[in-house]
Amino acid sequence: MESGDSGNLKLNKLRQLNSQNKKEDRPLNKEGKPYGRYYENKKTIFFDFETTTGRNDKESTIHRPYVVNTSEKEFIGKDCGLQILDDIVEKYGEIYDDKEKMHDVIDKCIVVKCIAHNCGYDFRFLQEHLHMLETLEKGNGLFTATGLYYSKGNGGIYWEGKKMKFKPAPDKKIVRIEMVDSLKVINMKLANFNKTFDLGDTKKEFMPYDFFTEENVEERYIKLSKVQNYIRRNYDGEYYKEFFENCKRWKCYKIKENLTTGKTKKERYIDIVRYSSEYCRMDCITLEKGYMKFRDMCLEACDLDIMDFVSLASLA
Repeated sequence: MESGDSGNLKLNKLRQLNSQNKKEDRPLNKEGKPYGRYYENKKTIFFDFETTTGRNDKESTIHRPYVVNTSEKEFIGKDCGLQILDDIVEKYGEIYDDKEKMHDVIDKCIVVKCIAHNCGYDFRFLQEHLHMLETLEKGNGLFTATGLYYSKGNGGIYWEGKKMKFKPAPDKKIVRIEMVDSLKVINMKLANFNKTFDLGDTKKEFMPYDFFTEENVEERYIKLSKVQNYIRRNYDGEYYKEFFENCKRWKCYKIKENLTTGKTKKERYIDIVRYSSEYCRMDCITLEKGYMKFRDMCLEACDLDIMDFVSLASLA
């Protein structure tokens, strides 16, 4: 992994010089091909992970993801990080056997931009799956990271000594993921986005994080009475009301049969993973709407696109 300014500062310089320069609009060289470098962002995705951080006995544990959401789709399970990468490469990846496109992906000319608030945290759950990874960091903070992800299949890149070669892979794809921390550009909590950017009904929702322990998430369907008691003991009445209104709105109520007493009895449960996923999705929507509104404000005020910069300081 490279860190510092070697890779991403070059990428950002390329983007700032050519962000409006589409490949088909460039002049042609002697071979009839577009001249010079270009930058293409195929898709911008706003994403967020939800993780377990402790157990029922109050002991802290390794942070383990169980849900990742975009504003359009959810991925649930211990392998949710792989699921979202597989989805991205399948939708926006380039075919290996298209050598020109593949080289453009490797050379950072074609990317999929993934934006998260405090991205340094979410990035940790994806970095092990990315290749040729480069990061731009300062202290414990991540400004941006970029790496390659490959779809499943045979063939692709291999090395002979120091020379890169390609084995035909007609069903395999490659994508360059570029992750950006929106917190470095909009330095405020996501909870403040609604008021700051006048987002109407779009806001950060309530989440009783301590209840989402490893055991409870693994169980997933928790008795309604247990959830009610926990929320009532630990939070004010307004949060109690908001939580159960969200459960109804997000269809988190489930009916299950309880056979522990020897008699069949239908009881109400809360699907807490469904709740967490919907909460996560609303975070992504709030981030996307706030980010895009701030982007429009900057374009109107100074004709600068925040997507071309990794921090507010670099924008100034």
